[in-house]
Amino acid sequence: MATNETTKIYVPGDFSFMENKDGSEEKKGWAKMWSETCADGYQAVDKLDLWDWLSTYEPENGFMFCSHPNMDRITDALTFNPHSGASWGCMMRTMQKIAKYGWSSYVLKAE
Repeated sequence: MATNETTKIYVPGDFSFMENKDGSEEKKGWAKMWSETCADGYQAVDKLDLWDWLSTYEPENGFMFCSHPNMDRITDALTFNPHSGASWGCMMRTMQKIAKYGWSSYVLKAE
């Protein structure tokens, strides 16, 4: 039997699907901050038009220790930067997945 499911479409850069609606207030707070962090990273990469570059670039020692000039450009373009090295690396891997596979594919896998 076929079902008619409604799938929410997220505008590119809208990471609200990551926000944990259940759980403790602490978990909700962290999920909201991560959603905002990724949205800011998305906007920075988009503003700098670095999607093609990011889709093929693989840092030798990971994004956490990457010294490519585009990393400084992205950092400078962020409006929200609570990053440690680890969170920076995670955010950049998220952006890289979007660059490689596209927004829709990323959202479907992440939801």
